[in-house]
Amino acid sequence: METAKVNIDYHIEADHHYYSVPYQLCRQGRLRAQLGDDHRGLLQLKARRLAPRSFKRGQFTTDPAHMPESHRRYAQWTPSRIINWASTTGPSAAKLVEAIIKSRPHPEQGFRSALGIIRLADRYGTERVEAACGRALHLRAYSYRSVQSILAHGLDKQPLPEARPTVPIPATRTCAGTYYQ
Repeated sequence: METAKVNIDYHIEADHHYYSVPYQLCRQGRLRAQLGDDHRGLLQLKARRLAPRSFKRGQFTTDPAHMPESHRRYAQWTPSRIINWASTTGPSAAKLVEAIIKSRPHPEQGFRSALGIIRLADRYGTERVEAACGRALHLRAYSYRSVQSILAHGLDKQPLPEARPTVPIPATRTCAGTYYQ
């Protein structure tokens, strides 16, 4: 039997694995945790069985019932769910949201920007937001602020700029008579 502190994320560490406990136990000080010795063993806390024993070091075992309601709703948000939600605005919105999520070290860090872009449709309408997302993709401006700025300045109503043709650099003659570019 060992003692473990319930962290703010309602997990305790026991034998190098993190187990969730009911969130109401946060800030309760140190609690006694008992782990079974074999694969059938269970994490027990205050004589209450909480989770099957895991031997995966550094991993998490989380029971959704241990989460506060607000965290359970958030845990259901996945990158694919948010991209799918953005696709109701249009394909450019979905591609931009996907680019935002992929550009972050952790996908969850892009959720706020993605949801902000989706909410812009309430103010500007889906057609304008879709056009603004298309412009943002063209400019590689993967952020909520870029889309909001495009909409605020009416740039979504302007045609996209043409790709600039590359102008070849003329060959130059040196004093020695050689040519270079």
